[in-house]
Amino acid sequence: APRAENAAPPTVRDIAAPLLKSTGRTGEAMRKLQALVANHPKFPEGWMALGAEAGQAKKYGAAAGYYKKALETNDMPQIFMLMLRAQLEGGQYRNALSQVLNSPFPPEVKLQSVALFMDKQRYNEAREILLSLEEFPYLAEDVSFMLAVLAYDSNKDVPEAIERLQDISPESPARSQALHLRTLLPLRNGDHMRAAEAAESLRDEFPDIKDNWMLLAEVNNLAKRYAEAEIAVREALELWPGDTGLLYT
Repeated sequence: APRAENAAPPTVRDIAAPLLKSTGRTGEAMRKLQALVANHPKFPEGWMALGAEAGQAKKYGAAAGYYKKALETNDMPQIFMLMLRAQLEGGQYRNALSQVLNSPFPPEVKLQSVALFMDKQRYNEAREILLSLEEFPYLAEDVSFMLAVLAYDSNKDVPEAIERLQDISPESPARSQALHLRTLLPLRNGDHMRAAEAAESLRDEFPDIKDNWMLLAEVNNLAKRYAEAEIAVREALELWPGDTGLLYT
């Protein structure tokens, strides 16, 4: 009965929607959720469920609105990211950028949002967010690394990307990724010798990772440093004897 349904706790009523949807009654499920948030507007799970349903239906503007409602009742970064993703899927690029730049979330959350923009190849917006975070010294290495990745993905400013990667210290958690990118970037410009030097640094600092030896051999091969390539493989085989990948190389 409607009276009993309205009296039910929101968590119980929230379960009804996916059950109805599982039997093909999607429209009825949406009506249940709409009634749920109407009676319990401060129940974020209801708004999030509506956002998820709208997103699956490719109604991204509505999804973003539902997630914004959920965010008003529970300011979790995860909900913020869901809202941004919906806005980006719906082509609301500048609106999503404004939400990030003006949000009260800490800089770490804003840095995390950059990946969403890069996934949609919105490089200008991603760069704008990163440049706004340069004022936070404790994020300097993360920002430099992401700016380098941005330059690599957009195929622009390769020299700038390489220069930014110089700022990643050996103590940084991103050091391995930075050295790997420092190897790949010169390859884009055909600078095999510089790539070989970066690959050697990567191998020297992280010798326990077999792929680093493989990369060193491959880059030396591209640089026509065949003897150095063979040495790298033979030394790696001493650490991983009988490895088929190394033997093939």
